[in-house]
Amino acid sequence: MMDLVRAWRPQGLVVLLPVGSLEYHGGYLPMGTDGLLAEAYARESVKGLEEVDLAPTVYFTTSHEHGSFPHFSVSYLTAVQYLTEVVLALSSRYASVIVVNGHGGNQGVLEVVSRELNFVRKKRVRVFHVFGKRRDYHAGSDEGSEVAFVFPELVGRPPKPGFKEGVFEHLGTDEVSSTGVVEDSEAVTILRERGGELFRSKVEELRKIIEEELKYAKTIRDSLLH
Repeated sequence: MMDLVRAWRPQGLVVLLPVGSLEYHGGYLPMGTDGLLAEAYARESVKGLEEVDLAPTVYFTTSHEHGSFPHFSVSYLTAVQYLTEVVLALSSRYASVIVVNGHGGNQGVLEVVSRELNFVRKKRVRVFHVFGKRRDYHAGSDEGSEVAFVFPELVGRPPKPGFKEGVFEHLGTDEVSSTGVVEDSEAVTILRERGGELFRSKVEELRKIIEEELKYAKTIRDSLLH
């Protein structure tokens, strides 16, 4: 992250803001997995695009659903207020902000943030969730495979998963799993090939959104020049 902060020179029309969390991932993936993956997706998606910038990653968000497992969380109201201010600050310099979210627990927060900024503040905000095509719930086979593809040195030996219907709706992680891994299967299977498949597919999706926002931003810029 320090390299990104030192290198960041706001000069584009569109900016990507990776958002993650700090929470237990079964003890075999990093606490910061969600932010690491969000930044990896964002970084790969902006390659070769001179008018698109990458902002530093936000890690401290909401992970209360993980209960007694280690996590560092702010309140939901604080998260809404803080992320609204962060995106609003970026909107003062960029025509469009794309939030690249790596944490499922942030979905409700970012829904409020995007609605507030798009419909009340009249800014341009898009939200992309990197976990959209996973077949697991938390720290399972797909998420582990993505980390193995991008950061193989950060993956340990996965424990046995747990699962119950209603997880992340009215049940927390510690109510369905003794290991912090949530997946409806007998065991976690880490496959770098599967991780690469997911990574490339989602980068392609994100790239399309970036191109849409670049087109919008250039239209706004051109209208101001005439």
